[in-house]
Amino acid sequence: MRGFIIYGFGFGLIVLLTFGWFQTTKIKTDVETRFPATGQFVDIDNHRVHFFDAGDNAASKKTIVLLHGATSNLMDMASSIGLPLSKDFRVIAIDRPGHGWSSRNGAEDAKLSSQAKIVYQTLEKLGIKEATIIGHSWAGALTLKLALDYPKFTHSIVLISPVTHTWPGGIAWYHSLVTAPLFGDFFTKEVAINAARFLMPKAIEAVFSPSEVSKNYMEKTGVELILRPKEFEANSQDLQILYKQVEAQAPLYKFLILPTLVITGDTDSVVSPEIHARTTVKEMQNAKLVVLNGAGHVPQHSRTSEVVREIKTFMDSH
Repeated sequence: MRGFIIYGFGFGLIVLLTFGWFQTTKIKTDVETRFPATGQFVDIDNHRVHFFDAGDNAASKKTIVLLHGATSNLMDMASSIGLPLSKDFRVIAIDRPGHGWSSRNGAEDAKLSSQAKIVYQTLEKLGIKEATIIGHSWAGALTLKLALDYPKFTHSIVLISPVTHTWPGGIAWYHSLVTAPLFGDFFTKEVAINAARFLMPKAIEAVFSPSEVSKNYMEKTGVELILRPKEFEANSQDLQILYKQVEAQAPLYKFLILPTLVITGDTDSVVSPEIHARTTVKEMQNAKLVVLNGAGHVPQHSRTSEVVREIKTFMDSH
């Protein structure tokens, strides 16, 4: 009888794990079919970088580069502020390494320095001499890293709801399990992906709060691409080392003199405006702060016209 119970438990566990693996595979196939690569590719230093290029690329036009935050891809920025900005500027949105349709060469690519180098080399290969870099959330730190490491190339920067400094509380507990040796791959495929798919609508509501979620947000942004195991792992790697990365670079912000616009919502419950946006503006020499009353973490979606207007005014004056 005991052997039968053990056998039954083992068989049930195998069935459960097989079902989890099957569901994850099905999700990956589904989202890749629904959200195929729609941009162009360039090969950079053993990386394949996916990018979206819109607007007039005449030499007389200023270039804007859009960098997306965590748990997203270039469609997040391109579909919100990218298209309206492309009426007046050349706009290039880039899938960061391991996100969307850009490749990734392991955990080393989670470093801000590595991603900044890939972005710079991509734009250099496209013949761009200088640009205004716009980064949202996680990419706020990346945008500042580009300004620090490539000052001649980075003409000016715009930070939207940026992560710039260390913060209390750390990150969600599951990221350490996703990136754990040996166990991480199992946890991601059997548990995390299926849980994330179920919880995604509530998570989206949280980043928009107190605003309503934009119509067709999931379809326009392809956010479900994050439900692929490799991208899910890349996202967790990015978040896990971000704290130490901003801790190292924050003391250098005071030396930046390039024109800077910082846009934040005063009700952002994801990234504290006080800890990040306001502190950054105080520390930098040439930064302007715009606070959108009643806006949450994704003003590029919830307050698109206001964000675009602020960026255009900033670009016209610099």
